[in-house]
Amino acid sequence: MKTIFFFLMMLSASFVFSQIGNTTITFNDPTRTGGFGSGGGAGRQIQCEIYYPAASNAANVPVVGTNLPVLVFGHGFVMGWDSYTNLWEYYVPKGYILVFPRTEGSFSPVHADFGKDLALVADTMKKLNDLSGSLFFQKLNKRVAVMGHSMGGGSSILAAQNKTIGQINTIVNFAAAVTNPSSVTAGQNISIPSFVIAAQNDCVAPPAEHQILEYDSLFSAVKMYAEIKGGGHCYFANTNFNCSFGEGTCSPNPTISRVQQQDAAQYYALLWLNYYLKDNCADWKTLNDSVGISPRISSFKRSYTYPTTATISQNGTLLEVSGTYSSYQWFYNNSLIPGANGPSIQPTNSGNYYCQVTNQSNCTITSNTINYIATAIKGTIIDGENRLYPNPFNKTLFINSLINSNKVEQVVISDLTGKTLIQQKINFKIDNQGFIEINTVNLESGIYFVNIISSSNKLSYKVVKE
Repeated sequence: MKTIFFFLMMLSASFVFSQIGNTTITFNDPTRTGGFGSGGGAGRQIQCEIYYPAASNAANVPVVGTNLPVLVFGHGFVMGWDSYTNLWEYYVPKGYILVFPRTEGSFSPVHADFGKDLALVADTMKKLNDLSGSLFFQKLNKRVAVMGHSMGGGSSILAAQNKTIGQINTIVNFAAAVTNPSSVTAGQNISIPSFVIAAQNDCVAPPAEHQILEYDSLFSAVKMYAEIKGGGHCYFANTNFNCSFGEGTCSPNPTISRVQQQDAAQYYALLWLNYYLKDNCADWKTLNDSVGISPRISSFKRSYTYPTTATISQNGTLLEVSGTYSSYQWFYNNSLIPGANGPSIQPTNSGNYYCQVTNQSNCTITSNTINYIATAIKGTIIDGENRLYPNPFNKTLFINSLINSNKVEQVVISDLTGKTLIQQKINFKIDNQGFIEINTVNLESGIYFVNIISSSNKLSYKVVKE
Protein backbone atom coordinates (compact mmCIF):
# COMPACT_ATOMS: atom_id res chain seq x y z
CA MET A 1 0.00 0.00 0.00
CA LYS A 2 2.85 2.41 0.83
CA THR A 3 4.42 1.71 -2.56
CA ILE A 4 1.18 2.47 -4.37
CA PHE A 5 0.70 5.66 -2.36
CA PHE A 6 4.23 6.81 -3.13
CA PHE A 7 3.73 6.08 -6.83
CA LEU A 8 0.50 8.09 -6.89
CA MET A 9 2.19 10.96 -5.10
CA MET A 10 4.98 10.97 -7.68
CA LEU A 11 2.45 11.03 -10.49
CA SER A 12 0.62 13.87 -8.78
CA ALA A 13 3.81 15.87 -8.28
CA SER A 14 4.76 15.35 -11.90
CA PHE A 15 1.34 16.48 -13.03
CA VAL A 16 1.08 19.68 -11.01
CA PHE A 17 4.63 20.76 -11.76
CA SER A 18 4.13 20.23 -15.48
CA GLN A 19 1.82 23.26 -15.59
CA ILE A 20 3.15 26.82 -15.69
CA GLY A 21 1.30 29.82 -14.35
CA ASN A 22 2.31 33.41 -14.98
CA THR A 23 1.73 36.83 -13.54
CA THR A 24 3.00 40.39 -14.00
CA ILE A 25 4.16 42.45 -11.03
CA THR A 26 5.69 45.92 -11.09
CA PHE A 27 8.10 46.49 -8.22
CA ASN A 28 9.24 49.91 -7.13
CA ASP A 29 12.46 51.53 -5.99
CA PRO A 30 11.62 54.88 -4.37
CA THR A 31 15.27 55.94 -4.38
CA ARG A 32 15.55 56.02 -8.19
CA THR A 33 13.58 57.10 -11.22
CA GLY A 34 12.83 55.66 -14.65
CA GLY A 35 12.56 51.98 -15.35
CA PHE A 36 9.79 50.23 -17.25
CA GLY A 37 6.14 49.65 -16.41
CA SER A 38 3.56 51.31 -14.23
CA GLY A 39 1.59 50.71 -11.09
CA GLY A 40 4.51 50.13 -8.76
CA GLY A 41 4.26 53.45 -6.99
CA ALA A 42 6.46 56.54 -6.96
CA GLY A 43 10.05 56.06 -8.02
CA ARG A 44 11.62 53.61 -10.44
CA GLN A 45 9.20 51.12 -12.03
CA ILE A 46 10.49 47.54 -12.46
CA GLN A 47 7.90 45.49 -14.31
CA CYS A 48 8.53 41.75 -14.07
CA GLU A 49 7.10 38.76 -15.88
CA ILE A 50 6.93 35.83 -13.47
CA TYR A 51 6.47 32.12 -14.21
CA TYR A 52 5.75 29.52 -11.53
CA PRO A 53 4.44 25.98 -10.90
CA ALA A 54 0.65 25.97 -11.15
CA ALA A 55 -2.32 23.66 -11.58
CA SER A 56 -3.04 25.06 -15.04
CA ASN A 57 -1.30 27.01 -17.80
CA ALA A 58 -2.96 30.32 -17.11
CA ALA A 59 -2.37 33.78 -15.70
CA ASN A 60 -2.71 34.57 -12.00
CA VAL A 61 -3.74 31.04 -10.98
CA PRO A 62 -2.63 29.77 -7.56
CA VAL A 63 0.94 28.63 -7.06
CA VAL A 64 1.37 24.88 -6.58
CA GLY A 65 3.98 23.65 -4.11
CA THR A 66 5.91 25.22 -1.24
CA ASN A 67 9.56 25.93 -0.42
CA LEU A 68 10.11 27.12 -3.97
CA PRO A 69 13.35 28.95 -4.82
CA VAL A 70 13.40 32.07 -6.99
CA LEU A 71 15.55 32.68 -10.07
CA VAL A 72 15.80 36.34 -11.11
CA PHE A 73 17.03 36.51 -14.70
CA GLY A 74 18.51 39.47 -16.55
CA HIS A 75 17.95 39.61 -20.32
CA GLY A 76 20.57 40.28 -22.95
CA PHE A 77 21.13 43.54 -24.84
CA VAL A 78 17.89 44.59 -26.65
CA MET A 79 16.42 41.16 -25.95
CA GLY A 80 12.97 40.76 -24.42
CA TRP A 81 12.06 38.38 -21.63
CA ASP A 82 10.10 36.32 -24.15
CA SER A 83 13.39 35.27 -25.77
CA TYR A 84 13.89 32.95 -22.80
CA THR A 85 10.89 30.66 -23.05
CA ASN A 86 13.39 27.80 -22.93
CA LEU A 87 14.32 28.75 -19.37
CA TRP A 88 10.91 28.87 -17.77
CA GLU A 89 9.76 25.78 -19.64
CA TYR A 90 12.80 23.94 -18.25
CA TYR A 91 13.07 25.22 -14.67
CA VAL A 92 9.48 25.82 -13.59
CA PRO A 93 8.41 22.16 -13.89
CA LYS A 94 11.39 21.33 -11.67
CA GLY A 95 10.08 23.51 -8.87
CA TYR A 96 11.50 26.97 -9.54
CA ILE A 97 10.00 30.42 -9.95
CA LEU A 98 11.44 32.48 -12.82
CA VAL A 99 11.33 36.28 -12.63
CA PHE A 100 12.25 38.46 -15.63
CA PRO A 101 12.67 42.22 -15.00
CA ARG A 102 11.90 44.16 -18.20
CA THR A 103 13.95 47.27 -17.50
CA GLU A 104 16.93 48.50 -19.56
CA GLY A 105 15.68 47.03 -22.81
CA SER A 106 16.66 49.98 -25.00
CA PHE A 107 19.71 50.50 -27.23
CA SER A 108 21.27 52.62 -24.46
CA PRO A 109 20.89 50.55 -21.29
CA VAL A 110 22.31 51.62 -17.94
CA HIS A 111 24.03 48.55 -16.59
CA ALA A 112 24.33 49.89 -13.06
CA ASP A 113 20.57 50.38 -12.86
CA PHE A 114 19.92 46.93 -14.30
CA GLY A 115 22.14 45.36 -11.63
CA LYS A 116 20.28 47.24 -8.91
CA ASP A 117 16.96 46.17 -10.42
CA LEU A 118 17.95 42.50 -10.30
CA ALA A 119 19.06 42.81 -6.67
CA LEU A 120 15.91 44.66 -5.59
CA VAL A 121 13.62 42.17 -7.32
CA ALA A 122 15.47 39.27 -5.66
CA ASP A 123 14.98 40.82 -2.23
CA THR A 124 11.37 41.87 -2.79
CA MET A 125 10.34 38.45 -4.09
CA LYS A 126 11.50 36.89 -0.82
CA LYS A 127 9.40 39.37 1.12
CA LEU A 128 6.28 38.33 -0.80
CA ASN A 129 6.47 35.01 1.02
CA ASP A 130 5.47 36.83 4.22
CA LEU A 131 2.88 39.11 2.62
CA SER A 132 -0.66 37.88 3.21
CA GLY A 133 -2.70 38.17 0.04
CA SER A 134 0.32 37.77 -2.22
CA LEU A 135 0.21 35.04 -4.84
CA PHE A 136 3.47 33.79 -3.30
CA PHE A 137 2.42 33.92 0.35
CA GLN A 138 4.09 31.01 2.22
CA LYS A 139 5.17 29.44 -1.08
CA LEU A 140 8.89 30.32 -1.14
CA ASN A 141 11.94 29.00 0.67
CA LYS A 142 13.50 32.50 0.57
CA ARG A 143 16.52 31.37 -1.39
CA VAL A 144 17.31 33.17 -4.59
CA ALA A 145 19.76 33.06 -7.46
CA VAL A 146 20.47 35.99 -9.73
CA MET A 147 21.11 34.88 -13.28
CA GLY A 148 21.46 36.47 -16.68
CA HIS A 149 22.52 36.23 -20.29
CA SER A 150 25.02 38.51 -22.03
CA MET A 151 24.41 42.01 -20.63
CA GLY A 152 22.13 40.45 -18.02
CA GLY A 153 24.88 38.01 -17.06
CA GLY A 154 27.35 40.81 -16.39
CA SER A 155 24.62 42.68 -14.54
CA SER A 156 24.05 39.64 -12.31
CA ILE A 157 27.54 40.25 -10.96
CA LEU A 158 26.72 43.94 -10.42
CA ALA A 159 23.58 42.82 -8.57
CA ALA A 160 25.47 40.54 -6.21
CA GLN A 161 27.68 43.37 -4.95
CA ASN A 162 24.58 45.25 -3.74
CA LYS A 163 24.79 43.54 -0.35
CA THR A 164 22.78 46.26 1.38
CA ILE A 165 19.70 45.41 -0.70
CA GLY A 166 19.37 41.79 0.33
CA GLN A 167 21.02 38.42 0.38
CA ILE A 168 21.58 36.60 -2.90
CA ASN A 169 22.50 32.95 -2.40
CA THR A 170 24.29 32.29 -5.67
CA ILE A 171 25.05 33.64 -9.16
CA VAL A 172 24.68 31.64 -12.38
CA ASN A 173 25.13 33.33 -15.74
CA PHE A 174 25.34 32.50 -19.44
CA ALA A 175 27.84 34.23 -21.78
CA ALA A 176 28.10 37.12 -19.34
CA ALA A 177 29.34 40.29 -21.05
CA VAL A 178 31.59 42.76 -19.25
CA THR A 179 29.49 45.74 -18.24
CA ASN A 180 30.03 49.42 -17.52
CA PRO A 181 30.66 49.81 -14.58
CA SER A 182 32.90 46.80 -14.88
CA SER A 183 31.55 43.42 -13.82
CA VAL A 184 35.19 42.32 -13.61
CA THR A 185 35.89 44.93 -10.93
CA ALA A 186 32.61 44.12 -9.17
CA GLY A 187 33.60 40.46 -8.96
CA GLN A 188 36.36 41.36 -6.52
CA ASN A 189 33.64 42.28 -4.00
CA ILE A 190 31.65 39.06 -4.36
CA SER A 191 32.08 36.05 -2.09
CA ILE A 192 28.93 34.03 -2.78
CA PRO A 193 29.10 30.79 -4.83
CA SER A 194 29.25 31.61 -8.55
CA PHE A 195 28.88 29.54 -11.72
CA VAL A 196 30.05 31.13 -14.98
CA ILE A 197 28.87 29.29 -18.12
CA ALA A 198 30.39 30.29 -21.45
CA ALA A 199 30.27 29.18 -25.09
CA GLN A 200 33.42 28.11 -26.95
CA ASN A 201 32.45 29.79 -30.25
CA ASP A 202 31.02 32.98 -28.73
CA CYS A 203 32.14 35.76 -31.07
CA VAL A 204 29.91 38.44 -29.50
CA ALA A 205 31.38 38.22 -25.99
CA PRO A 206 34.40 35.91 -26.41
CA PRO A 207 35.24 33.96 -23.23
CA ALA A 208 38.84 35.20 -23.09
CA GLU A 209 37.66 38.82 -23.10
CA HIS A 210 34.58 38.44 -20.92
CA GLN A 211 33.64 35.32 -18.93
CA ILE A 212 37.16 34.20 -18.05
CA LEU A 213 38.05 37.69 -16.84
CA GLU A 214 34.88 37.75 -14.74
CA TYR A 215 35.50 34.28 -13.36
CA ASP A 216 39.09 35.06 -12.43
CA SER A 217 38.08 38.27 -10.67
CA LEU A 218 35.44 36.68 -8.45
CA PHE A 219 36.46 36.60 -4.80
CA SER A 220 34.13 33.64 -4.22
CA ALA A 221 35.67 30.72 -2.34
CA VAL A 222 33.47 28.40 -4.41
CA LYS A 223 33.26 29.16 -8.11
CA MET A 224 33.07 27.15 -11.31
CA TYR A 225 33.65 27.86 -14.99
CA ALA A 226 32.30 25.63 -17.78
CA GLU A 227 32.50 26.32 -21.51
CA ILE A 228 30.00 24.64 -23.85
CA LYS A 229 31.91 22.97 -26.68
CA GLY A 230 30.97 24.50 -30.05
CA GLY A 231 28.38 26.78 -28.45
CA GLY A 232 27.44 30.27 -29.56
CA HIS A 233 26.49 33.48 -27.80
CA CYS A 234 22.81 33.60 -28.75
CA TYR A 235 22.04 29.91 -28.39
CA PHE A 236 21.53 30.23 -24.63
CA ALA A 237 18.22 31.85 -25.55
CA ASN A 238 15.57 31.17 -28.16
CA THR A 239 15.76 32.80 -31.56
CA ASN A 240 15.98 36.58 -31.27
CA PHE A 241 16.46 38.91 -34.25
CA ASN A 242 18.71 41.44 -32.52
CA CYS A 243 21.02 38.83 -31.00
CA SER A 244 21.15 36.76 -34.19
CA PHE A 245 21.95 39.86 -36.25
CA GLY A 246 24.89 40.72 -34.01
CA GLU A 247 26.18 37.16 -34.02
CA GLY A 248 25.86 36.98 -37.80
CA THR A 249 28.44 39.75 -38.21
CA CYS A 250 31.28 37.84 -36.50
CA SER A 251 32.84 34.42 -36.35
CA PRO A 252 33.33 31.62 -35.42
CA ASN A 253 29.80 30.31 -35.71
CA PRO A 254 28.27 27.69 -33.41
CA THR A 255 28.97 24.09 -34.39
CA ILE A 256 26.21 22.56 -32.27
CA SER A 257 22.46 23.13 -32.38
CA ARG A 258 20.57 25.54 -30.15
CA VAL A 259 18.81 22.58 -28.52
CA GLN A 260 22.12 20.85 -27.76
CA GLN A 261 23.59 23.98 -26.20
CA GLN A 262 20.54 24.71 -24.08
CA ASP A 263 20.33 21.10 -22.94
CA ALA A 264 23.91 21.18 -21.66
CA ALA A 265 23.87 24.65 -20.11
CA GLN A 266 20.50 24.31 -18.42
CA TYR A 267 21.28 20.85 -17.07
CA TYR A 268 24.57 21.81 -15.43
CA ALA A 269 23.07 25.01 -14.08
CA LEU A 270 20.19 22.98 -12.63
CA LEU A 271 22.56 20.70 -10.72
CA TRP A 272 24.27 23.76 -9.24
CA LEU A 273 20.96 25.43 -8.36
CA ASN A 274 19.54 22.25 -6.84
CA TYR A 275 22.41 22.21 -4.39
CA TYR A 276 22.56 25.88 -3.44
CA LEU A 277 18.82 26.50 -3.41
CA LYS A 278 17.47 23.05 -2.45
CA ASP A 279 20.33 21.39 -0.49
CA ASN A 280 20.48 18.50 -2.97
CA CYS A 281 23.90 16.95 -2.30
CA ALA A 282 23.31 14.13 -4.79
CA ASP A 283 23.08 16.65 -7.64
CA TRP A 284 26.14 18.47 -6.33
CA LYS A 285 28.09 15.23 -6.53
CA THR A 286 26.76 14.54 -10.03
CA LEU A 287 27.84 17.99 -11.19
CA ASN A 288 31.34 17.72 -9.77
CA ASP A 289 31.84 14.18 -10.99
CA SER A 290 30.62 14.80 -14.54
CA VAL A 291 31.10 18.37 -15.78
CA GLY A 292 34.90 18.20 -15.90
CA ILE A 293 34.92 15.07 -18.06
CA SER A 294 31.86 15.74 -20.20
CA PRO A 295 32.41 15.72 -23.99
CA ARG A 296 29.99 18.67 -24.10
CA ILE A 297 32.44 20.86 -22.16
CA SER A 298 35.52 22.28 -23.92
CA SER A 299 37.03 24.05 -20.90
CA PHE A 300 36.38 23.64 -17.20
CA LYS A 301 37.84 24.88 -13.94
CA ARG A 302 36.85 25.43 -10.36
CA SER A 303 38.44 27.12 -7.39
CA TYR A 304 37.67 24.50 -4.76
CA THR A 305 38.46 20.87 -4.08
CA TYR A 306 35.62 18.41 -4.01
CA PRO A 307 36.32 15.20 -2.05
CA THR A 308 33.77 12.55 -3.03
CA THR A 309 35.06 9.76 -0.81
CA ALA A 310 36.39 9.50 2.73
CA THR A 311 38.91 6.86 3.75
CA ILE A 312 39.76 5.65 7.23
CA SER A 313 42.79 3.51 8.02
CA GLN A 314 44.33 1.96 11.11
CA ASN A 315 47.56 3.41 12.42
CA GLY A 316 48.66 1.33 15.39
CA THR A 317 45.76 1.51 17.83
CA LEU A 318 44.25 4.60 16.17
CA LEU A 319 41.68 4.86 13.40
CA GLU A 320 42.25 7.96 11.27
CA VAL A 321 40.42 9.79 8.45
CA SER A 322 42.53 10.80 5.47
CA GLY A 323 42.03 14.40 4.31
CA THR A 324 40.50 17.45 5.96
CA TYR A 325 36.77 17.96 6.48
CA SER A 326 34.57 20.48 8.24
CA SER A 327 33.05 17.94 10.65
CA TYR A 328 33.39 14.31 11.75
CA GLN A 329 31.13 11.76 13.43
CA TRP A 330 32.31 8.23 14.26
CA PHE A 331 30.11 5.15 14.49
CA TYR A 332 30.61 1.79 16.21
CA ASN A 333 28.57 -1.19 14.99
CA ASN A 334 26.21 1.30 13.24
CA SER A 335 25.62 3.28 16.45
CA LEU A 336 26.76 6.88 16.84
CA ILE A 337 29.61 7.35 19.31
CA PRO A 338 28.80 10.48 21.39
CA GLY A 339 31.62 12.99 21.40
CA ALA A 340 33.64 11.19 18.73
CA ASN A 341 33.90 14.22 16.46
CA GLY A 342 37.57 14.38 15.48
CA PRO A 343 39.67 13.13 12.57
CA SER A 344 40.88 10.13 14.63
CA ILE A 345 39.62 7.82 17.35
CA GLN A 346 41.13 5.36 19.83
CA PRO A 347 38.65 2.45 19.88
CA THR A 348 38.02 0.70 23.18
CA ASN A 349 36.07 -2.25 21.80
CA SER A 350 36.42 -4.69 18.96
CA GLY A 351 33.87 -4.20 16.19
CA ASN A 352 33.05 -2.29 13.02
CA TYR A 353 33.94 1.40 12.84
CA TYR A 354 33.26 4.05 10.21
CA CYS A 355 33.10 7.85 10.08
CA GLN A 356 30.67 10.27 8.48
CA VAL A 357 32.32 13.51 7.42
CA THR A 358 30.99 16.78 6.06
CA ASN A 359 32.96 18.29 3.22
CA GLN A 360 33.37 22.00 2.50
CA SER A 361 30.25 21.90 0.33
CA ASN A 362 28.22 20.79 3.37
CA CYS A 363 27.56 17.33 1.94
CA THR A 364 27.84 14.22 4.09
CA ILE A 365 30.21 11.44 3.02
CA THR A 366 30.39 8.03 4.67
CA SER A 367 33.80 6.37 4.89
CA ASN A 368 34.73 2.75 4.44
CA THR A 369 34.24 0.41 7.42
CA ILE A 370 37.11 -1.13 9.38
CA ASN A 371 36.75 -4.21 11.57
CA TYR A 372 38.90 -3.27 14.55
CA ILE A 373 40.27 -5.83 17.03
CA ALA A 374 41.14 -4.18 20.32
CA THR A 375 44.34 -5.39 21.97
CA ALA A 376 46.34 -4.44 25.00
CA ILE A 377 49.05 -1.87 24.54
CA LYS A 378 51.42 -4.33 26.27
CA GLY A 379 51.32 -7.97 25.26
CA THR A 380 49.89 -10.71 27.47
CA ILE A 381 53.00 -12.90 27.08
CA ILE A 382 56.14 -11.76 28.92
CA ASP A 383 59.27 -13.89 29.26
CA GLY A 384 57.40 -16.81 27.70
CA GLU A 385 54.65 -16.74 30.36
CA ASN A 386 50.97 -16.09 29.80
CA ARG A 387 50.19 -13.24 32.19
CA LEU A 388 46.53 -12.48 31.49
CA TYR A 389 43.73 -13.21 29.06
CA PRO A 390 41.52 -12.43 27.23
CA ASN A 391 42.08 -8.86 26.14
CA PRO A 392 39.62 -7.38 25.41
CA PHE A 393 37.67 -9.12 28.20
CA ASN A 394 34.04 -9.20 29.19
CA LYS A 395 32.74 -10.58 32.51
CA THR A 396 35.89 -12.31 33.73
CA LEU A 397 39.59 -11.52 33.48
CA PHE A 398 42.05 -14.38 34.01
CA ILE A 399 45.48 -13.61 35.53
CA ASN A 400 48.36 -16.04 35.93
CA SER A 401 48.78 -16.85 39.65
CA LEU A 402 52.55 -17.11 39.22
CA ILE A 403 55.02 -14.47 38.05
CA ASN A 404 58.50 -15.79 37.43
CA SER A 405 57.61 -18.67 39.81
CA ASN A 406 56.55 -16.19 42.50
CA LYS A 407 53.03 -16.44 43.84
CA VAL A 408 50.78 -13.45 43.11
CA GLU A 409 49.75 -11.77 46.33
CA GLN A 410 47.56 -8.92 45.10
CA VAL A 411 45.64 -7.77 42.01
CA VAL A 412 44.52 -4.14 41.67
CA ILE A 413 42.40 -2.83 38.81
CA SER A 414 42.17 0.95 38.42
CA ASP A 415 40.74 3.39 35.90
CA LEU A 416 42.77 5.81 33.79
CA THR A 417 42.78 8.38 36.61
CA GLY A 418 44.38 5.87 39.00
CA LYS A 419 41.25 5.28 41.06
CA THR A 420 41.12 1.72 42.47
CA LEU A 421 38.00 -0.12 41.37
CA ILE A 422 38.83 -3.76 42.20
CA GLN A 423 41.37 -5.00 44.75
CA GLN A 424 41.87 -8.67 45.65
CA LYS A 425 44.48 -10.24 47.95
CA ILE A 426 45.81 -13.77 48.68
CA ASN A 427 42.53 -15.73 48.75
CA PHE A 428 41.95 -15.88 45.03
CA LYS A 429 39.59 -18.08 43.06
CA ILE A 430 41.95 -20.10 40.82
CA ASP A 431 40.84 -22.28 37.90
CA ASN A 432 42.34 -25.67 36.98
CA GLN A 433 44.88 -23.96 34.66
CA GLY A 434 46.35 -21.95 37.50
CA PHE A 435 44.76 -18.62 36.55
CA ILE A 436 43.13 -16.25 38.99
CA GLU A 437 39.53 -15.45 38.09
CA ILE A 438 38.64 -11.76 38.53
CA ASN A 439 34.93 -10.96 38.33
CA THR A 440 34.57 -7.69 36.35
CA VAL A 441 30.80 -7.60 35.94
CA ASN A 442 30.56 -4.27 37.75
CA LEU A 443 33.09 -2.57 35.48
CA GLU A 444 31.77 -0.47 32.63
CA SER A 445 33.17 -0.80 29.11
CA GLY A 446 36.43 1.09 28.81
CA ILE A 447 40.20 1.04 29.35
CA TYR A 448 41.73 -0.01 32.68
CA PHE A 449 45.10 -0.72 34.32
CA VAL A 450 45.74 -4.14 35.90
CA ASN A 451 48.52 -4.21 38.51
CA ILE A 452 49.77 -7.70 39.42
CA ILE A 453 51.86 -7.77 42.59
CA SER A 454 54.01 -10.61 43.95
CA SER A 455 56.69 -10.68 46.64
CA SER A 456 59.37 -9.59 44.18
CA ASN A 457 57.53 -8.14 41.18
CA LYS A 458 54.93 -5.57 40.24
CA LEU A 459 53.65 -5.59 36.66
CA SER A 460 51.15 -3.24 35.06
CA TYR A 461 49.03 -3.85 31.94
CA LYS A 462 46.55 -1.74 30.06
CA VAL A 463 43.42 -3.75 29.20
CA VAL A 464 40.09 -3.15 27.52
CA LYS A 465 36.66 -4.24 28.67
CA GLU A 466 34.04 -4.66 25.97
